[in-house]
Amino acid sequence: MLKNIKIGARLSMGFGVILILMFILGIFAINRLQSAHTSQQALVHDKWFKALVINKLHKYNDQMALRSADSTSGQVLSASMAASASFMTPGARKMVSSVSKPLSFISF
Repeated sequence: MLKNIKIGARLSMGFGVILILMFILGIFAINRLQSAHTSQQALVHDKWFKALVINKLHKYNDQMALRSADSTSGQVLSASMAASASFMTPGARKMVSSVSKPLSFISF
């Protein structure tokens, strides 16, 4: 079938097939990049912030363990959390304040 077609036409068809494959591969690559971008945005804006807040709470927990002999440990935790909340967004402040409330009744 291809033997009857001139060389120029065969080369044009081959070039056309390669262009179509490159176009399909490009669309696939853009789709995968958008998916990676979405995952990266979720990680940076949601999960990373939560990890920072949790690490901060672990730090306070370690401080509380060191101050366990003091009977006012719950008040110290709430005060130190409130003092360091200045760098946090309003959502983080709400999260920290909701965590510090249950700790105020715990006696060490």
